[in-house]
Amino acid sequence: MKFSSKWVAVIVAGFALAFFSATGARASVVDLTYAMTVDNCSTACGAAGTVHVTGDTTTEDTTGLLVDLIVTTGSLKKGSSDQHFALAFDPTGTGLAIKTGTLTSGFTLHTPVPGVYQQDGLGNFTWGIACTTWDSNNLCGTELKFYLTSSGKNIVFDSTSSNSGPHGTANGGSSPIDVFFAVDVSTTTTGSEGLTFSGIGDGGAGTGGVPELSTWAMMLIGFAGVGFIAYRRTKKHSTASVAT
Repeated sequence: MKFSSKWVAVIVAGFALAFFSATGARASVVDLTYAMTVDNCSTACGAAGTVHVTGDTTTEDTTGLLVDLIVTTGSLKKGSSDQHFALAFDPTGTGLAIKTGTLTSGFTLHTPVPGVYQQDGLGNFTWGIACTTWDSNNLCGTELKFYLTSSGKNIVFDSTSSNSGPHGTANGGSSPIDVFFAVDVSTTTTGSEGLTFSGIGDGGAGTGGVPELSTWAMMLIGFAGVGFIAYRRTKKHSTASVAT
């Protein structure tokens, strides 16, 4: 027995709608991780932590994207001058701003100016966030987070070409690398050792998330259609067998 063209069309439409709904739901989700693995030590110091960016592109103008810097080796450090910032990076987009009240206490955003905020060996950046409070050793915590918003819903985390090669000037690097985020970290409890680490990673579009409820509903409709057709085929086949 053949499927009727009508039911085939219904099944195909159900699966197509489910597929495109799922694709659309995933495309709007942002989930990026940048590993802080390149340093400016005289010898390689190892990974310092990660920058994790999450959110949804459809709500960049209201909720924004969460930028969460977590230092796993050492602590963020108060810079010795305005050129040393806890975090430096180069976001682009229309009407960029850090959402009021979301920046971790003890930090402040300086006015964005292209190329002003330097991190030794890792390049010059447009945005710089500095410590405003620190302990007796000039250390200011292991986590810095905030929500970045864009009125145009078009946030992109651009990379900056470093002014040295891997492991910074201290290791005699000569070939520039792409740096998305740079942090000023100390791996000592006294804060006397100022290190800069860069965040290098995918920097591309967000990875897919879990489909929304409406997407699951469309998928279930498609599966139900297939099940119904299979049931009809089995029932008619059984009836025909009894008749013969």
